Amino acid sequence: MRQHLPHLLIMLLVSCGPGAPTETLERPIPTGKYIDDPMSGRSYNLSDFEQQSGTTISSFSDAPLLADRVREGLLPSVSERLPENPLVMVPWEKLGRYGGDLRYTEFTIGYDHYLRHLNEAQLLEQRPEPGVAIYKWMEGSVQPGILESWSQNEDASSFTLRIRSGLKWSDGIPVTTEDVRYRVEDVLFNADVVPILPQWARWGDKPVQLHILDSHTFELKFSKSYGLFIPQMIGWRWHELMLPAHYLKRFHKDYTAIADMKSLMERYGYTESDWGRFYLTMGGLGQAAGGFVPGKIPDIGAYPTLDPWLHVTQPNPGDYVLERNPYFYKIDPEGQQLPYLDGLRRTFVSDLQVQNLKILSGETDLQFQFVRLSDFPLFKRNEAKSNYWVVPLPAWQDYMLIFPLNLRPDDPVLRPIMADLRFRRALSLALNRNEIREALFLGFGRPAQLAPLPGSPWYEDGFDRANADYDTTLANQLLDEMGLPWDSEHRYRIQPDGKTLTIRIDYYDVTPPAGPGAEMAATFWEDVGIRTRVQQVDGARYWQLRGANQNQVTAWWANGAVPNDFTFVGGFSMTYPWQQWHDTQGANGQTPPEWAQSIYALRDTLYSTPSETKRNQAGTEIFRKNAQYLWNIGTVADVPVPFVYSKRLSNIGVAEQRNHYPITVAEAAEQWFFEIDE
Repeated sequence: MRQHLPHLLIMLLVSCGPGAPTETLERPIPTGKYIDDPMSGRSYNLSDFEQQSGTTISSFSDAPLLADRVREGLLPSVSERLPENPLVMVPWEKLGRYGGDLRYTEFTIGYDHYLRHLNEAQLLEQRPEPGVAIYKWMEGSVQPGILESWSQNEDASSFTLRIRSGLKWSDGIPVTTEDVRYRVEDVLFNADVVPILPQWARWGDKPVQLHILDSHTFELKFSKSYGLFIPQMIGWRWHELMLPAHYLKRFHKDYTAIADMKSLMERYGYTESDWGRFYLTMGGLGQAAGGFVPGKIPDIGAYPTLDPWLHVTQPNPGDYVLERNPYFYKIDPEGQQLPYLDGLRRTFVSDLQVQNLKILSGETDLQFQFVRLSDFPLFKRNEAKSNYWVVPLPAWQDYMLIFPLNLRPDDPVLRPIMADLRFRRALSLALNRNEIREALFLGFGRPAQLAPLPGSPWYEDGFDRANADYDTTLANQLLDEMGLPWDSEHRYRIQPDGKTLTIRIDYYDVTPPAGPGAEMAATFWEDVGIRTRVQQVDGARYWQLRGANQNQVTAWWANGAVPNDFTFVGGFSMTYPWQQWHDTQGANGQTPPEWAQSIYALRDTLYSTPSETKRNQAGTEIFRKNAQYLWNIGTVADVPVPFVYSKRLSNIGVAEQRNHYPITVAEAAEQWFFEIDE
């Protein structure tokens, strides 16, 4: 189980250095009728909520902004807008009040990142219960979302799913299984739009089969058992399985002639041969297959959504203004339609210093992504005189810095070196994790190899200590055994071809520690004679290198044990030839050694078996093999991140005592509200 950040350690950090405050401000203890309620923070179908709570919701109400539009005849009443069986979200602390726009900044120009977590409508949910350990809720009951019910057959090869009755798109059009059929048959299985099916849709030896049972019920059938399918769906946004067919068919060549779309295609710079890319842009999937980018298209109108807030305008590149969705499907325990906040206002910032200035000046109401732990003392020192609270929450990345390795790089000389377990052990043993912990994470966390955290069903004592000691003597001994001699100056080691042994760390800013972490690793590895070049690239270039098998080492992050994370749970994403072999069932790529093939077999068990016990056994075994074969090298576990939020923002303060991840907090944004009028 995770431990809360020691209060005395926080105060020590805050009191150090110039600018320390002469007074401290105690954050008020959160209060409210729902704090100790076992239903707090969880979602229920209306009928289930009434049965479990013993209360009846007999009427519904909506925000003044929408009530005015109802009176003006611009919208139907709230009872007509809500589904027949609304989803009841029990607040974390108390019932809220309507109004206000949440302001925040983001250090990335794309839409589908930080904003996605605040503006989430999920097919299925799984919220942690009050007082339950972080990993316990991973095994807990799945909660309804857009889907109000689900079931599976005995061998978990067939799943019956039901869309919430009466659910409507943000333009008021009902959501039906035609939206599912369109998404699967006309988009997912259209090679012009989706050249490679996502993993879930090609599970087994043939693609998933869709059967429409009625206007709200559908079945997904797989050619083999897929026991992890429902847990894997948790957190999926609605567009994974459904799209607004009534809106998008006007851009699809199976429903609209290319000639009728020609002028619009030309407006956006597409020719007739580019229809697939044109559709991705119009269909909200333009940045990358599966990346969702909603917006307004001139002369056509707003893209319908199921999210709590709608994209209204983009005043500047990277800036977004969103307004409440009048057809959002959630209510609170007294029948008030959610969300409480009227809107979101997201501002793009060019660098982290600008973001920090906006935090200190009170120009943002919420920040948690791209907020550096090294800035925690700065924020804490200014908390008393500013309009925010800052609390440490456990980073949703259980490991903020790891080093995944390519075991089959395109360099023919380096390839056998990276494949040699002694070399990978030497890389791990040469890292001074305590120094990384002090320099990058202010002494928080604990030195650890990549492994499940205590409390995880996959945890086993010793995984996190495997080859994790700082031992340059043993590292040098292993490199000597490999026949990698020092040069005449005893500075670098020599490769078999007579050249200096050199590896490269390619990275882009996926987390703040990536850059300094890569530089520190380079220093440690050069101490044992491995010349290390650190190269920062943009995201497009990074993935280009990965696809060409030209990466060697990267700086990344990881969760300790998340079953639906294909990248790190048994995957060899850095070793592209092995991934090709696996993805093409041996038709392409290079055959992995037997130990790596066993990882793929374990991953297959993890995903296929209906038995949770067997899935946990497979997950444990995967990490046992990572401890042995080291294709990912961990550094420090259990690192917190600063979570900054406005003193006016309520239904959020209890997150610290519940020890929630920041993203767990963000995904509950529908129930946040401002306590004080603006």
